[in-house]
Amino acid sequence: MQIHVDPGGYVPRFEHRQASAESAAPRDEPVETGARGGRGTLPGMAVGAALVLVAAVVVLPGARSWTAGPDDPSDAASRSALRDQSMLTLQAANMADEARRLLFPLLEVKRQQIALDMFLHATELSPDLSDGYAGAAQVQATLALLSVDPAQRSRLLELARDSAAQALRRAPDDVWPIAADAWVAAVEGRSDRALHRARTALKLAPENGYILDLVGISAIVAGNAGNAGNAGLAAEASDPGRERKGEGRFGANNIWGVSTLMLGRYADTVRAFELAPTVGAPVSAPSLIFLAIAHDHLGQPDRAHQLIGELNRTWPEFPTVFLIDRIFGNSPELARDLRDRLGRLGVSSALALPEGSR
Repeated sequence: MQIHVDPGGYVPRFEHRQASAESAAPRDEPVETGARGGRGTLPGMAVGAALVLVAAVVVLPGARSWTAGPDDPSDAASRSALRDQSMLTLQAANMADEARRLLFPLLEVKRQQIALDMFLHATELSPDLSDGYAGAAQVQATLALLSVDPAQRSRLLELARDSAAQALRRAPDDVWPIAADAWVAAVEGRSDRALHRARTALKLAPENGYILDLVGISAIVAGNAGNAGNAGLAAEASDPGRERKGEGRFGANNIWGVSTLMLGRYADTVRAFELAPTVGAPVSAPSLIFLAIAHDHLGQPDRAHQLIGELNRTWPEFPTVFLIDRIFGNSPELARDLRDRLGRLGVSSALALPEGSR
């Protein structure tokens, strides 16, 4: 079998050929990997080819297969234009596109770090392309949200602001830099800017699954539970009935669950998080937390206690209180209600992230 990867692409083509005995014999010749060190770099060509093959064959749960190539004529035209600009520009765009598929579950720090390395490498391949900077800003803001070290958080936010500015400088009208800027502003606590930029992004790309996720999480973190319009924006962006274009794992189902919790639609919250495993949506400790809170609001404390018991057994060191305060810092009444209910339900409230997550 010969595996072909066309110039500028990551989609392999397979060709079966009849091998002679001589050509099929194993060789003892060393393989030159061409690996190079440095921040944000990827392994050499031998390892890179293996990653290409894995990426082509292994598709995340709930994701559409992308091995057949893009079926959107506008996307094909865009990639053709990038190829005309330079081979490295197309390679950088492809790498950024691959990395953005890794961004959910949002709270998996190692996943975010892998994506960040890919985005930074995309900026090295094509410094004039905005995609790598927009993706880097998105991840750096997420890591800042999850950081318990004030100095590290401050440094990550500084990097996120710079990356967002770099992306906007290169493509001020492109939706990804705008949406990434909204997320950075939300994590920083600049709610007005975050919500304004999020609404702009929603108007520009009402069916782009990646952008809809960014709009949703920006509205949740920037919003206030007393302002139904903010939580409503998150619910609008993550509505299960909304068409989503793009390939990969989206966080819309869980975003919808959190937004309905903020709006007091607890039955919808239960449906969202109980549906998550069946649709391939991210499942993590927060899924159990929000599901327990919704059941408690619905007058079902036994089920709520059962879920918190599962949380304490499965993730005993999960920093529940810390993340409640970070995610809902701009919704103080909701944060207080969540803390009170979780305390009554017996949640283990570690105040620091698990070792190795910083």
